[in-house]
Amino acid sequence: MKNLILTILYFVFCIIFIFLENFNIFYLAIAIKGLIIPTLAIIYILKIKNDINGFHIKIILALFFSWIGDITLQFQLKNDLFFLIGLGSFLIAQLFYAITFFTTKGENKNTLIKTLIGIIYILSVSILISKLYVNLGDLKVPVIVYAAVITTMAIGSAFRLNKVNFRSFIIVLIGASVFILSDSLIAINKFLTPIEYARFYIMTSYVIAQYFIILGCLKQFNLSLLK
Repeated sequence: MKNLILTILYFVFCIIFIFLENFNIFYLAIAIKGLIIPTLAIIYILKIKNDINGFHIKIILALFFSWIGDITLQFQLKNDLFFLIGLGSFLIAQLFYAITFFTTKGENKNTLIKTLIGIIYILSVSILISKLYVNLGDLKVPVIVYAAVITTMAIGSAFRLNKVNFRSFIIVLIGASVFILSDSLIAINKFLTPIEYARFYIMTSYVIAQYFIILGCLKQFNLSLLK
């Protein structure tokens, strides 16, 4: 019951944040946004209990740096430096996810399927970057580096195939894909063309992505976020 309540709160905080931001209630919106990822982290920590190992530490660190990114990106309109700090924080978060996925133990089967999925990710992100490139200005290098890292994370999620149970694999794969979608929406909205209701689509896809990644990681150990 406790996990169910916290899970509901996780999504409710997202809805409240979108509402507050829509009405330009700046600092209260930041405060609510600052509760989203910690709620997910608390659920994760409660589920693993005292079974702290390298895998779980990397996941918790990924959530921590995601939280830093969440807060700093709220100030990007005041100063572009905050965008770079937020981007750097999420880059570190993606690195922790990528390392976790690529170091998953198990036999490396179905490499063709994994490679094909990886190629799809690379092509998709490369096409997006090519569309954005002329508008990136001084942010070309950090944006391209981040794009490479999140693509690597997504490829890492594909390489878990046959190393973990299929439910864990597919849930994390979906989460990684939605994460790319969310960040793509941010990039398109910021550098290419404004998207109507952008914050709704970005935040909704973001919280779903994080939720699925964490859910899938728990499924690897036959744990559930809701029980």
